[in-house]
Amino acid sequence: MIELFAFEVQKNERSVSEQYVARFIAEFLDRHSLFWGGGYDPDRIRGTISTGDDNDVNINSVIENFIGYFGKEDRIRLDVDREWFKKINLSALVVYENLKLARIDEW
Repeated sequence: MIELFAFEVQKNERSVSEQYVARFIAEFLDRHSLFWGGGYDPDRIRGTISTGDDNDVNINSVIENFIGYFGKEDRIRLDVDREWFKKINLSALVVYENLKLARIDEW
């Protein structure tokens, strides 16, 4: 497994339920062949997003789709590994005001 990033998404309207998590797994993770290790509380979902060792991943596509999936939430925080951070097209992400993005070693 290759860890791409850790995340925390705080919800603004709905609470995080088992159905919400099941939808996240089916609509985002399965569609992009990714794995999630984490948990959730009534107001947030958090964890790490990983890919299989043999999966050729486009980090920009993964992050843009992740942000698009959670785009209406109050706050999205991504902690990205240094090697993956170098590959991110940061100029494409500046339009997301609710996104906090940093390399893991900067926290």
